[in-house]
Amino acid sequence: MAEIVEMEELGKEPDPQKSTTTESTAAEEVVSLQDSNDEILEKTWEGFPVYREVEEERGGGKLQFLVDRFLPQPIRNSLKPPTNKNEWKRFLYVHLPIVHWVISYTPKYLIGDVIAGLTIGVAHIPMGIGFSLLAFLPPSYGLYSSYIPVLLYAIFGTSRHLSVGTFPVVALMTGQAVDTLTHSLCEGNATILMNDESDPCSLNACFTERINVAITLSLMVGIFLLLMSLLKLGVISLFLSDALISGYTAAAAFTILITQLAPLLGVSDSSVVPGLFVTPRRFFKIMASLFSWKVSVPAIVTSIISLIILIVFDLINRFLKKKVTKISIYIPGQLIVVILATGISYGANITDLPTIEDAGGILPAQCYTPKLPVGRLIGDVASEAFIIAVISFVINISQAKLMAQKNSYSIHPDQELFAYGIMNIGGSLFRSFPTAGALSRTVLQDLTGGKTQLVSIIASFIVLLVMLAIGFLFNSLPNAAVAAIVVMALKGLFLQVRDIRRYYYIHWPDMLVWLVVFLSTLIIGLDLGLGIGIFFSLFTIIVRTILPYSPHLGEANQWSYPIDTADNEYDENDFKVRSIPGCYIYQFNAPIYFANCNVFRSRLYIECGISTQSIGEEPKGCFEQCYDKFKTNSSDSFSPSRLQEKEFDNVCIVDSPDHDAKSTNDSDTKYQKTYDEPSVGRYQTVIIDCAPIGFVDSMGKAMIEKVVCELNSFNIQVLLASPSTPFCESLKNYGFFDRFSSRCLFPSVASAVLFAKGGHRVPKIDNAKPISKKLVGNFERILERSKRFGIVEKILTSTTRNNDKE
Repeated sequence: MAEIVEMEELGKEPDPQKSTTTESTAAEEVVSLQDSNDEILEKTWEGFPVYREVEEERGGGKLQFLVDRFLPQPIRNSLKPPTNKNEWKRFLYVHLPIVHWVISYTPKYLIGDVIAGLTIGVAHIPMGIGFSLLAFLPPSYGLYSSYIPVLLYAIFGTSRHLSVGTFPVVALMTGQAVDTLTHSLCEGNATILMNDESDPCSLNACFTERINVAITLSLMVGIFLLLMSLLKLGVISLFLSDALISGYTAAAAFTILITQLAPLLGVSDSSVVPGLFVTPRRFFKIMASLFSWKVSVPAIVTSIISLIILIVFDLINRFLKKKVTKISIYIPGQLIVVILATGISYGANITDLPTIEDAGGILPAQCYTPKLPVGRLIGDVASEAFIIAVISFVINISQAKLMAQKNSYSIHPDQELFAYGIMNIGGSLFRSFPTAGALSRTVLQDLTGGKTQLVSIIASFIVLLVMLAIGFLFNSLPNAAVAAIVVMALKGLFLQVRDIRRYYYIHWPDMLVWLVVFLSTLIIGLDLGLGIGIFFSLFTIIVRTILPYSPHLGEANQWSYPIDTADNEYDENDFKVRSIPGCYIYQFNAPIYFANCNVFRSRLYIECGISTQSIGEEPKGCFEQCYDKFKTNSSDSFSPSRLQEKEFDNVCIVDSPDHDAKSTNDSDTKYQKTYDEPSVGRYQTVIIDCAPIGFVDSMGKAMIEKVVCELNSFNIQVLLASPSTPFCESLKNYGFFDRFSSRCLFPSVASAVLFAKGGHRVPKIDNAKPISKKLVGNFERILERSKRFGIVEKILTSTTRNNDKE
């Protein structure tokens, strides 16, 4: 087959000094093109540079061919081993990022990293305590999750600003899994009190099982993330759009808010059974307790004061950020609330105020020993672990990319997956529940001047110091103050509600996805809500590909979108789009596959005027055309060989020009400018803009062939403009160019329009293969059987009588 062109090089802007010469030259070219078919052909095909896919030289024989054909390019690139010093250096920097930033570390980063490390370390303490309560675990386990995972990510993570550790959404999902799997065991036992005073590390059977589930869940999350890294399955996150993640995290934030209403009001919601609609049931239970005044007044007072302090310090930090630009100043309001609430609670000794000591407290230093996950629970937590792994990866990678773009560096997604897996597996050995990057801490690390992961190393040692030395001082911390800190940490997630308005103006289907996943997650539950959101998101994509935007393109003298209103020196007529007489440019903005191929055909026929009003019925296929041709030739004797050689060839086959010089050497017969019969509808030429067509499956190829065949039978030629190399190769493999001309392909819409404006037609070849030999054979057998029953004679007789009457 002749070389298939893809796209036309865009012309350069004309020189203003040569505008007159350029216009006269263009006019002469148009006149000459209209006078000569050969010049049209030369200008259309050979006058413009074209660009095709570069074919690299391949070695390795059939094995390498199979690898190149079936493995995606990112996986192929990742499997190539380093071959020189630079590649080994890059390999080390990518897979052990701590080496990179340590070697390139500069002293000017030290002050900012130390300040940020101290700030993030202080922020880890109240957040770890609060988020561990979300996971229905003792507060100590939030500190565990803020130590080893943070250190491991500092070694293997490629983001310089991502602050990993406890994250409210992941903690809530962990808590739901823990509560569901241990509900029957823990029913009626809502506290985490020590069983034996002689052994301060012992817990009752209920919460020992909760800890086992959480640790095993962290192990499985890490294993799934590690497998995704090794198999390069980060593409799973592509199914979770920004709108879906925004709606899901916003719904999770409101779910957390409802769970924190109980400690804020001093209400116990332990009787809520896990399952579907758990959030609405918990909300109604808490409201019933509030209306019946089964609340704790000291808890309400503590909550209000804590929230006021946090809001005031948040406003102060915003003011300092605007006014003080030379250095980063941040006042940790969470730590101030923790110190004040702990001191007042301990000094006043208020018995009606629940504290974290009632939930297990901060365990003594001798309790911080490694603990292996329980193997019998691996199968039970696998499904929840996979969902948490995917959600945590998407949340982490989105934050990492945002910080990398803001601070002008790059991250490695596959290595990020590896780091997330290692930190969860390593954390599970030291009693950590699943961890992820927290948006509030990540933004705080950037605001306080952190430049490298030295911030995480400093923060982890501060958490270790609290666990070993002064952790017991926080046992009098009220749960109401912890709940206030958790609610204020979700401020950024609450503000995602504003995304509804943004998605409405940008792309309203994303707004529907946001609303569906938000409502389903908030009402039904975190697991099913995410599944419903993914299904609805994919459903909207499928609908948009089945019913895509398919405009009728025209031409304009100028390209300006939008029009520059600041410049008033232009003619509005130059920007008006005009239809091309006798030519319909059809743009189908979707791949052509089994679900939308009929839509592709029906829209084109309606726009071209080929409808019930123009031809009386739907355009007929090859079989119906052959049958109609047979009926009209009543005066000729029927011959199967004649049908195949003449009738079928004239009706169903649009002969194409030879791809080499075999078809014809006569330049006068290259194009046929007129046909004996007028075309059906308003147009003589249909140009299909193939640039938006990403791929074509087998049914799509058959539909394209059917459209070309039927339109040609109506004396309407079809030109395919801007086809990609895979598009052309798929048509070639399907046998399209054995039956139709490859000269129906044009490098651009402009060249196809230039060809059609000259009144030229696609050439024919003499050795075109029939569309379907099996179809012809079946048609012959049907006619032979019809002869036996006299059907053919009846048809010929009725046709002759009708002709005589006319």
